Amino acid sequence: NTLKLEDRPMMWVDYTMINADSISLIMQKRSLRRIDALGSAFTLTKDDTVRPNRAQQLSGRTISVIINNDTISSIIATGQAKSLYFLLSERGVPEGAAQNSCDTIVVRFEKGDPESIVWIGGVLGQVHPEHEVYGKERTYDLPGRPEDRMKPQKRKRQFTYR
Repeated sequence: NTLKLEDRPMMWVDYTMINADSISLIMQKRSLRRIDALGSAFTLTKDDTVRPNRAQQLSGRTISVIINNDTISSIIATGQAKSLYFLLSERGVPEGAAQNSCDTIVVRFEKGDPESIVWIGGVLGQVHPEHEVYGKERTYDLPGRPEDRMKPQKRKRQFTYR
């Protein structure tokens, strides 16, 4: 029921790249239920196709990704947790970026989209207005951001029948 990946593995779930010293995949009834990223854990979500330089980021000593019905339902970062979130208005207009650090960060998802973010314990944060962020998005990246990698294309399995 558990598969452990070691030596700085990288994996993708939906549009979220996960990277850490080791990653444990917890299965239940042949379905992925949880991902535990341990040691220098990092998630990077590219959900803005119009502005590809903007990536939502989360880091911590450990990050747990909870999955229900093959969709992320929450992400929990613990131990020196940090987040970078690019803000959008309800009309989709960029409004800047928010950087936060604390003990624990909980991101809850609704139908695959971030619904709420909760920062717990020793919260420090900064909000940068759009006029400061525009054209300089990568300067706001969290420390330890992994290199951008394209999500691998799913390969079609070919079976040969004899």
